[in-house]
Amino acid sequence: MLDLYELEREKKRESEWMNYKGIRYKVEYTKRGAIKSIIVVCPKCGKVGRLVRQFSAKKYCMRVFHKQSSKEYICRFSAYGSPYFDILKELYYKIRCK
Repeated sequence: MLDLYELEREKKRESEWMNYKGIRYKVEYTKRGAIKSIIVVCPKCGKVGRLVRQFSAKKYCMRVFHKQSSKEYICRFSAYGSPYFDILKELYYKIRCK
């Protein structure tokens, strides 16, 4: 049976769906309370995936990793070609850099 302390810890690990400038998201936490990943509903395809920032030699972009049963695919948002880039970047830094 869970005591009150354990119940409170369980609530911290689960996050409900929230909305940030039209992007639905939730945050997953580890057992110790650290942020594990940011789950978003992809604005490009409408499927659920993990939000990740990516640096390369020439570009900086935000990516949403989608995982299906057999394969993993990516939706990419760059500063030049996507209107959602700034919103996803703000969301990422809002959560990761508290």
